[in-house]
Amino acid sequence: MMKKRDRVRAALLGLPVDRPPVALWRHFPRTDQSAAGLARAHLDFQARYDWDFIKVTETSGYSAEDWGTVSEYVDNREGTRTGLVYPVKEPAAWRALRPLDVHRGVLGRELEALRLVRAGAGPDIHVLPRSSARCPRPSTWGGRVCWMTCAITRRICTPR
Repeated sequence: MMKKRDRVRAALLGLPVDRPPVALWRHFPRTDQSAAGLARAHLDFQARYDWDFIKVTETSGYSAEDWGTVSEYVDNREGTRTGLVYPVKEPAAWRALRPLDVHRGVLGRELEALRLVRAGAGPDIHVLPRSSARCPRPSTWGGRVCWMTCAITRRICTPR
């Protein structure tokens, strides 16, 4: 029987494996509001199901919170949040967004959670971050206004 890390590596390289690597991931609403809570939820999920790798799923909508997006958790199967306030209310608002320090605020919280999961997972398992920050959904930044802007201009709404 292969070790988890070896199984994932072999599968990625197209080498023979004893079985395909398996993992599932999900959001952990409410507990994901602190780095420790988010990390603990992922480590408990791993301990319960013994996946071949851990895919760390960040807090839903986190990538826009430090710019002013406000959302709330409403019970749903996906564990995502519903937007209440958005920083982009018109296309010109993209230019007002400024770079953030990724080690502070919500972005820092998500990095700390990832560090805690990596430390708690042990050396035999890959820990993969799932990040929508590189390509956030327009609805996270501007709700329907941004989706409409994208549909009309046929461009992806991303700050430049």
